[in-house]
Amino acid sequence: MKMIFYYLLPGLALLGCSQKQATTSKSIHLTQAAIHDSRQAANDSIRLYYISQVCTQLQKEEEAQPNPDYWGGILYDLPLFLDVIQRIKPNHLGVFMDVGSGNGEKLFASLCLGFEQAIGIEYNPDLVKMSQQNFPRLHQQQTLITHQGDALSIDAALFHQADLIYLYSPIKDTQKMAQLLERVIRHMKDGATILEVNAYYTTTLQQISHLKFPTLYGGWLAIKKEGGKYFVAQTFYSQGANWLPLTVK
Repeated sequence: MKMIFYYLLPGLALLGCSQKQATTSKSIHLTQAAIHDSRQAANDSIRLYYISQVCTQLQKEEEAQPNPDYWGGILYDLPLFLDVIQRIKPNHLGVFMDVGSGNGEKLFASLCLGFEQAIGIEYNPDLVKMSQQNFPRLHQQQTLITHQGDALSIDAALFHQADLIYLYSPIKDTQKMAQLLERVIRHMKDGATILEVNAYYTTTLQQISHLKFPTLYGGWLAIKKEGGKYFVAQTFYSQGANWLPLTVK
C-alpha cells in the first residue's frame, strides 16, 4: 500500500502543477482580454464590468505594513476611481503612476482606461510581490512595473516619467505627506497632472511648498504643469476641472 502511494506522489504533484499552470494561463488571458475590451467599450459602465471581472479574482492586500508611518493596503472604490480618472486624465495617455500602488489593481485599471504603461511605487515588499503575482504577464512585458521603495527617497526621476500621477495619501504623517507631494510636484514633467484624492494635509502643503497656493480644502486636489507653469484645481466637472494658476514663491 505504501509503495502504491509513493508511486502516486509524482503523478499527483504533476497534476497539481498542471492545474496551477492552467489557472495562471486562464487568468493571464482574462487580464489581456479585459484590457482590450475595456479600451473598446462605449462607456464606463461596460469598462467597469470588464475590470471587475479581473479584480474580483485578485489577491487582496493586507492591512499590515512594515513601516507604521505608511498605511497598509486599502481596498479602494473602483467605480469612484474610474470616475475621477476620467474627469482629470491628460490628453496623452502615456504613463499612469500610482504612488502607494498596493496589489496593482489601480495600475491594471489604468491600462483598461487606455494608458500605455502603468508604474507603481510601493513601500511594502509583500504588496510588490502580490502585484507581480497578480499580473505576471504585464510585468514581463513591462506594460506594468512595480517599484519597491520609499517614495520620499526613491529616485525622483521616476516621477518625471508619468503623465498622470495618482495618490491616495499613502503616508499617515501630515508633514511627510506634504513633503512627498511637494517632491512629486518639483519633479513632474511638463504636460503631466497630479491627482491626490485625499488631500487632508493642505495647510502643511501651503506652508512648505515652493508654490503660492490659494486657499485649499481637503479632498480631491489636482495639479498640472503646462509650458513650465503650474495650475491647481479642486473643482471638477464631468469632464475637466476649474484650473487656477499658481506662481512660484
